[in-house]
Amino acid sequence: MDVVDKGDQFEILVLPGAKKEAFEVSVEGNRVSICAKVKEEQEAKEGEWVLHSERSFASYARTFELPAEVTDVGAEAHDENGVLKLTLPQRASVTTKRLPVR
Repeated sequence: MDVVDKGDQFEILVLPGAKKEAFEVSVEGNRVSICAKVKEEQEAKEGEWVLHSERSFASYARTFELPAEVTDVGAEAHDENGVLKLTLPQRASVTTKRLPVR
């Protein structure tokens, strides 16, 4: 997993090798959770006899905190050949404004 701070947004790359349907991503404040479930089945047949059958199931989960809160406005998640790319815009910092007392 790579996390890059681009100033106004974070770019996150995750490489579990899963299809896009297998990913679950949630963001709350500055906490990001990524889960993926991978299922593979292979079977080699010769005639009517099964000579080899193999199944594998794996799940991946990663939760981490970013140094700043992010917003879902403009957030994107893309999958390309098993590489998940998240683009998470940073939430604008809250500034304190002094009000004059009259």
